[in-house]
Amino acid sequence: MKINPIRSLSPFQFNKKIRVRVCRIWKPKVIGKDNAFDGLQCILVDEMVTNPVYEITHFSTSRCKLSYKIVPHDAQACFNTKTNFEELPGVHPNIPSHRFYLLDYSQLSSRIDQYDILIDVLGCITAVKPLEDRMIGNERMEKICEVKLQNIRKEDVNLTLWGDTAKTFDFEALEHLTPPVLGVFTSLKVRQFRENIVLNNSISTMIFINLDIPEVAPYKAMSIPKFQIVENIFFMLKLSMTGKIWIYLFTNGMHINMKLLFQLNTYGNTMFLYLF
Repeated sequence: MKINPIRSLSPFQFNKKIRVRVCRIWKPKVIGKDNAFDGLQCILVDEMVTNPVYEITHFSTSRCKLSYKIVPHDAQACFNTKTNFEELPGVHPNIPSHRFYLLDYSQLSSRIDQYDILIDVLGCITAVKPLEDRMIGNERMEKICEVKLQNIRKEDVNLTLWGDTAKTFDFEALEHLTPPVLGVFTSLKVRQFRENIVLNNSISTMIFINLDIPEVAPYKAMSIPKFQIVENIFFMLKLSMTGKIWIYLFTNGMHINMKLLFQLNTYGNTMFLYLF
């Protein structure tokens, strides 16, 4: 049986044979259900990697869903009990270990609330805010982790990791890496929050740190400050003799200089400070 290129596959085909490398594999979690997963999903790459290479036969193809696609392909391979996997010996340099569809930061605005296909981004991790609890829709508490990424043009974008992706992201290990600390974050959604672009993970998101891929080469020459973990910022209010309110901001026990927009309302002896 001849080898079929992945690009030649179309939905609803049978009796095909492909030679591929598995570059990503994950179990997407069923939202709202603990320890429930929706099968096993993976990204296959051909013709392009220390991972094994397989020849796969006796599988079918179906049409990819129209939303939340991981790769820009109309077909997806479906494996069953008759599918045969044969690991090939030797080195296959024409098949890469990784394949991403990286979106330039300048194109993020065009992908706001567009969920036909999820995006991958590459950036230097300049700061991470540790895990904290966040209420989702007045229904349940969820863990989140906020990450700041910077591209080669020194443009920043904020990324919020939710749920299991946030809990399994070992941000403390990043402190021991030599800068720049480069991350590839896959299968992200682009949203807008208070006029700022924010990236959010999906159930298919995977994180890769300091990969050896061609796209990271320009970052190696960048002058980037050492990665830092940003603790929760707290503030102290001080009422001056003239009635003015001074705000002192602290993080990690040290005073920092940061602009803060606020609105102060008083009701009787109670003050309410609204942060924006």
